[in-house]
Amino acid sequence: MNCIAAGNSVRVPAIIYYETLRELGRLKATSQIKRLKAFCFSDTERFLVLETIHLEEAAKLWAQSRNAGLPTADPQALDADVILAAQALSLGLAEPGLIVATGFPAPARR
Repeated sequence: MNCIAAGNSVRVPAIIYYETLRELGRLKATSQIKRLKAFCFSDTERFLVLETIHLEEAAKLWAQSRNAGLPTADPQALDADVILAAQALSLGLAEPGLIVATGFPAPARR
């Protein structure tokens, strides 16, 4: 939230929403699911819908990476990181205007 308070725009790509939601669902973390949904949809510009153009760009990036000998995941994996990269590139921002954050703290284990 400090990023938002500092005046930065925070976007949540659909693929990241999916990955976070599925893990929270597995953990049966209902209050965190509510918080995630509230955060993602409280601002009409925050949620980045996954569009065909993103999937096409992700496929190009995936093929380029493989052909360069730089696989980003197992050949059979969905490879969400490439989809995330394609969505981030679609924003049309250049460094340093674009920061992609891909991790979040793991829930405390009991």
